[in-house]
Amino acid sequence: MRYGKLAVVLGLCLSQTALAAGHLAVVEKSGKQGVIDTTGREILPLNYKNVILGDPREEPVILFQEKGRYGLTDREGKVLLAPALKKITDGGEGYLGGQTGKTWSFYNLKGEKLPGDYEAIQAFREGLAPVKLRGKWGFADAAGKVVIQPQYKEVHGFSEGLAAVKTDQQWSYIRRDGTVLPSVSAKKAGDFHQGVAVVDGGWLMDTSGKRYAKLKKYSYVGDFQDNGLAEVGVRRASRSFLDYLSIGWGWGGPGWGIGPGWGPYWGDVGYGYHHHHHGWGWGGGISVSPVVAMPSSLYRGYVNKKGQEVIPPNYSFVSPFYGRYALFRDDGHWGMLDEKGQIVIPAAYDALLPFSQGLAPFASDKKWGFIDASNQVVIANRFDSVQAFLEDRTTAVEKGKGGVIDKSGNAVAPFREELQQLGPLAADRAAFKDSRTKKWGYIDENAKVVIPAQYDKAGLFD
Repeated sequence: MRYGKLAVVLGLCLSQTALAAGHLAVVEKSGKQGVIDTTGREILPLNYKNVILGDPREEPVILFQEKGRYGLTDREGKVLLAPALKKITDGGEGYLGGQTGKTWSFYNLKGEKLPGDYEAIQAFREGLAPVKLRGKWGFADAAGKVVIQPQYKEVHGFSEGLAAVKTDQQWSYIRRDGTVLPSVSAKKAGDFHQGVAVVDGGWLMDTSGKRYAKLKKYSYVGDFQDNGLAEVGVRRASRSFLDYLSIGWGWGGPGWGIGPGWGPYWGDVGYGYHHHHHGWGWGGGISVSPVVAMPSSLYRGYVNKKGQEVIPPNYSFVSPFYGRYALFRDDGHWGMLDEKGQIVIPAAYDALLPFSQGLAPFASDKKWGFIDASNQVVIANRFDSVQAFLEDRTTAVEKGKGGVIDKSGNAVAPFREELQQLGPLAADRAAFKDSRTKKWGYIDENAKVVIPAQYDKAGLFD
């Protein structure tokens, strides 16, 4: 779980079923939020300041805020934990961190408090959570037993069986039994990913503690991803004040936000992906999520675990990999690179989004269409706006009218003027903003209104 001031991103696992039972969405009316199902039935009444949906497969609960306190319900609206937590945090691995008085505790997704009260906590990773007692950090298990005594100034969570810990001014690594990885001392220490940690800003170190390769001098080095590549950046001179405004947001304008977690999906523009998950804003408007990201004043690229540049940092932007490809921007245009650094989609588009259901939305000449993996235009760029295909159909707007199209670009029903703002089609529901009443409702895959426009904001069904 990840909350981050409630401006968080909820993961939506793509489903092949047209309409599965249990899909829910967060809606808002008159400043109050609640939860509805695909028929419009209120699962949680619109009485709350904030409502956050957990992933239905991994975190099947609803977090709600009432009178400044947080509580939990199940996906049927049954209260599991009365609103008693004044602060919350990511508990990791199916847990929630909550503060009642001056101390923090962990709660499971049944709303049950786990043993242990701490001055501060971090998320569970690999079955252990960093906890702070008497001003020092140690580690506890889910039974509340402190298994590594508090003795450290700072710690990271465990990753691949090792955790970075700081004593005085130096970092080292410990194993899960608390023993120290020998002969390791660093001023900066990263977590292990794919058997490699980046230490002191540029050394690659394996899990035995051996520094085996030195990177070139980069202004930024990220963690190694599942494909064995790590993002790097080289600073360039700022071109404008706008460079600094976009720091931490990824792609300015339509943008990129990366991160797992919870949220009702609201925002206006941008696009959020996390591995196989997607994140959208209120009404399905694709949202930008502030994340730990490289500043826009860096050229970006990727290195492999040998420290070799696979994608030289020559591009003003390179995204994380979504499946086999990463987006890149070159001279103001967008294309895609593969994991070997080969250009598979030339930088020829004004805007480009990742592939979903075999098609990628692109913009050219201020109009949107779709290409396939061979860079062939499957749906011509004739639309004012489009949403990605999460199912066999999606939504689009053309000449001020909106509706639903299939993978050939054909409208399944006549486009209508009241559907000028549309979210993506998921769980056979797409949010729409009625251009006449300025209220949000939902249509189905045939562009039929199934939940009348009545909300000030409407989230994506998951």
